[in-house]
Amino acid sequence: NGFLRDTFNINLGKKMFGKVHDGFGGKLDITISAGSRFDEKIAREYYALGFTIIQGYGLTETCGAVASTRFEGSSVGSVGKAVNYAEIKLGEPNEDGAGEVLIKGKMVFSGYYKNPEAGKDAFTADGWFKSGDLGKLDTNGDLFIVGRSKDVIVLPNGKNIHPEDLEVHYSKSPLIEEICILGVKDEKAATAGAEKLVAVAVPDFAYLKQNNIANSKEAVRYDLDNLGRSLPEYQRVRQYVIHTEPLPRTATRKIKRFELQKRIESEGLGDQDISHRKPLEFSGADNALLESNAGRAVISAIKKNVKDAETIHPTMNLEIDLGLDSLSRAEVFAALEQAFATEFDGDEAAQALTVGDTIKLVQNRVGETETAGDISMDLNWGKIVREATADFPEVQGVLQNRPIFRGFAFAVYKVFNLFCRGFMSLEVSNIEELKKMKRPFLICPNHQSFLDPFVLTSNYPFDIYRNIFHVGASQFFRSSFMQWVAKMLSVVPIDPDTQLMKAMKAGAVGLKNGKVLNIYPEGERAFDGNIHEFKKGAAILATELDLPILPVALDGLHKVWARGSGRIRPAKVKIRFGKAFYAKDFLRAEMSDEEKYDAVIKHLKLTIETMINEMRN
Repeated sequence: NGFLRDTFNINLGKKMFGKVHDGFGGKLDITISAGSRFDEKIAREYYALGFTIIQGYGLTETCGAVASTRFEGSSVGSVGKAVNYAEIKLGEPNEDGAGEVLIKGKMVFSGYYKNPEAGKDAFTADGWFKSGDLGKLDTNGDLFIVGRSKDVIVLPNGKNIHPEDLEVHYSKSPLIEEICILGVKDEKAATAGAEKLVAVAVPDFAYLKQNNIANSKEAVRYDLDNLGRSLPEYQRVRQYVIHTEPLPRTATRKIKRFELQKRIESEGLGDQDISHRKPLEFSGADNALLESNAGRAVISAIKKNVKDAETIHPTMNLEIDLGLDSLSRAEVFAALEQAFATEFDGDEAAQALTVGDTIKLVQNRVGETETAGDISMDLNWGKIVREATADFPEVQGVLQNRPIFRGFAFAVYKVFNLFCRGFMSLEVSNIEELKKMKRPFLICPNHQSFLDPFVLTSNYPFDIYRNIFHVGASQFFRSSFMQWVAKMLSVVPIDPDTQLMKAMKAGAVGLKNGKVLNIYPEGERAFDGNIHEFKKGAAILATELDLPILPVALDGLHKVWARGSGRIRPAKVKIRFGKAFYAKDFLRAEMSDEEKYDAVIKHLKLTIETMINEMRN
């Protein structure tokens, strides 16, 4: 319909999109927009649906509109041409053709009341009013507003960024309720005055709860990183400031950018990912909740994992306000499970985003009068994994042999392996390190793509394959198809982020039954191919059960199926198996448990990084 309107001036919108028009009452022909910039893409979509949008452009200083689109002949998405009593031109257009919109006419004001200096600065030497808006003129002579000149961000490479365009793009994330992109002075840039992109984001906490997303900060970063992949490199946001309260806005709902900018720069928030919230006030109900048995236990568990948690309020978000990462958050819940001798439902734990949510979760589970055990005790992972038993249904499928299904699935994997060697030019080295392993043991690869477990498993000999198992986030395996995938991969569907203790027990049970645990220490896919931080689950199991770890390096799969992409592309993929090692080979007796786990995970990470560098070189 857009083509018909552009080419033949024929509008069949009501016939083609009758239900859409009925949703607007069925008689809506004209929409008038003014007062704020209207997104050009949305204007084009409305036009294609058959609606006509008339846009006006003006400022308080011009006493009304100085430009307007017409019913016919105007470029869609523009604010049209100057009205009869006004003149418009662009001042010093940049390489993109955008320049400040300059206005002249009898309707332009003469100056600001009792502020002659500001009035003088508002005009050029030859009398044109400087609007502060950036615009472009197309071949039709129509004006497009692209942003505010004061909002333009200048990057170290000289590129100009219009933040409103990026905000529209990043707002596609359902995890985001509000977002503002700012240019913060980049002290590391060689160019004086250069800025870096920092996003100030407010998560949609209702959506997070509804979808059982526990690690809100990591989830927001993950989603924004995915959206950034479709942008040119210089337009991608790398740093985030997370707010738990709405962004400050004017009476006309425009974000107070300079207030946010000043706050970030004055508090030094541009140099780190950090949250920000207003001063807290405690009501009687708040104090009662915190002083309850469950409240005191939750506070103790949090303070064990947060160094500087002096003041804790029920409304504080566990991640954003208190700084708990996915592992420390999981350890808080594991400590509470140990103290109250209970087990939390994974979905319920995922919805506990704040301190108050967590306290109420404990109260609902054990009652308001139940007293906790010694919450100050460290989690005894050795005791937990050594005494783990197969008394929960999720692990039963892994312990079953199912020879017919295993044989069929193994044959499918071998056919898939042939495909990988052709489509991905798959190159596997040092597989003899895998073949000489004796069960049980852990296989620990880095993580680049959803394809990792399939490609890796397709190289296993039958004895390893029929005994392999994974522990994976349950939300990925709820549909019938994904439950079949879980069987193919022998996945125990338990989310370590919300049920850490149960996930660790599942891993321990499988290993104690002679199985092979395939575990990805990063816990997430690395979209850039670089290795991310390792979590210590594998180190705990290997140390406490005295089992070897076989390190595996994967490279190239992030190019085959990129994170956030629906397409699979051919790319060179390499897999290298390293030499297995025991934790006891390099640990010292005087080390604490945490020091032991850290030493094992650092050695594992360094080994995989070294193998990847060798493959790339």
